[in-house]
Amino acid sequence: MGIIKNIGLGLSGILYLLLAIAGVVLHLYTVLIAFFEKGFLAALITFVFPVGSQIYWVAYWTGRLGTFLNTYTYLVLGYGLAWLIVIILLGIFSPKEV
Repeated sequence: MGIIKNIGLGLSGILYLLLAIAGVVLHLYTVLIAFFEKGFLAALITFVFPVGSQIYWVAYWTGRLGTFLNTYTYLVLGYGLAWLIVIILLGIFSPKEV
């Protein structure tokens, strides 16, 4: 395996770890939004169903603010785009078995 593949895989691994941490932070932020907007039950449901809850809260903030582009949707879209980049990097740099 060449040096470029090693660097690519190392970078992918670091990004993967950072995204795992960012996912926890984003999820906790979503739970806080749910708690302050709708109360304890909404926060509990948000905690149990992370992906579905993020979709719900993106729709909620889009409707409430009247625009899709707001701080929360930027965070969620940025997180999704970062995962897409990691998946592409892993696809490019992972060793191919013949």
